[in-house]
Amino acid sequence: SDLADAWGRRRMLSLSLFGFLISSIGCFLAPTLDMFLLMRFVQGFMSAGAPVLVMTILYDWYSHEQFAKMGALMGMVITFSLACAPVIGGHLATFWDWRAIFIFLAIACIILGGSVLPFLPETLKEKRRFSMSKSLQDYRDMLSSWPVVGHILLPAILIGFVIGYISMGSYYFVDELNIPQAHYGYFQAAGTLGNVIFCLLTSRWVMRFGSPKVLKGGVLLSGLSGVFFLIVSLLAPRNPYWLTAPLFFYSAGIAMVFSPAISHAMSLFGSQAGTMSSLVAAIRTLVVSVVAYGAGFI
Repeated sequence: SDLADAWGRRRMLSLSLFGFLISSIGCFLAPTLDMFLLMRFVQGFMSAGAPVLVMTILYDWYSHEQFAKMGALMGMVITFSLACAPVIGGHLATFWDWRAIFIFLAIACIILGGSVLPFLPETLKEKRRFSMSKSLQDYRDMLSSWPVVGHILLPAILIGFVIGYISMGSYYFVDELNIPQAHYGYFQAAGTLGNVIFCLLTSRWVMRFGSPKVLKGGVLLSGLSGVFFLIVSLLAPRNPYWLTAPLFFYSAGIAMVFSPAISHAMSLFGSQAGTMSSLVAAIRTLVVSVVAYGAGFI
C-alpha cells in the first residue's frame, strides 16, 4: 500500500490480482510439495494486496462516517465469502479433488477482476514519491499513537478468536461430533450469518447514531457472546447447534466494531491512507496468526 501511494491504487490492485491468478494456477499444477508450498506463499503474498487497496480506495472516495458505512458493507461481503468458502471448498474436495479449489479461485479472480478493473478509476489524488525511510517513519508515528494501535488491535483480537474457533472447530465438529465434512461449512455459515446481517445494520447505524456508540455496542455484544459461549461449552459441549449460536452473536459484535474502529484509525492519518491500510492489515494478520497458532495447543 505504500507503493499504492506512489504508483496509484489501480495499478497495484491489477498487479495483486494478476499475481494471485498466476500463483493459484501454480498451486494447481505444482508437481511437488515444495513447489506447492512456494506457490501458496506467493498466493498469500499477492492476496494481501486486494483488501488493503480496496480499503484505501474507499477512504479516497468517502468521508469519515460514509467510510464507516461503506466499510461495514465491505465487511458484509468479506464475511459472506468466508461463510461460503468452507461450503464450496468442502464440496469441491468431496466430489472432485482438492486441487479443484485452486482452479475455482483462478476462475473467480478472472471473473471479478475482469468485471471491476476496466471500470475502476484511479482514486489517488496526489502521488507521493516512494521512500523506504519515509515509510518506516510513518509506521513509527502510527505505532506510537495509542488511539491508532488500540482501534486496530480491538477488531483484530476479536477476529482472531473467531479464526481460532473456526480452525479448531473443524476438527471438533468433524472428528468428535461426526458432522460430515461437506456439511461442516453450513454450521460456520450459520454462525457468521450474524456478521453479515449486522454489517448491513451497522452501515445504517453509524449514520444515525455515530461510530463511537456503535463501536461501544459492538464491544458489549462481543463480550456477552463470549460469556454465552462459555456457558454453552460447559452445559452442551456436544450439541453443534448450541455451539454455533454464540458465534452468531459474537460475529454480530465484530460487525459493529470493525468498521467504526478502522474508520477512526484511518482518520488520524488520512493523508497516508495507503500506509495506514497496510498497517491495519499487517497487525490484523499477525494477531489472527498468533491466536490461530495458540488454538492448536488447546
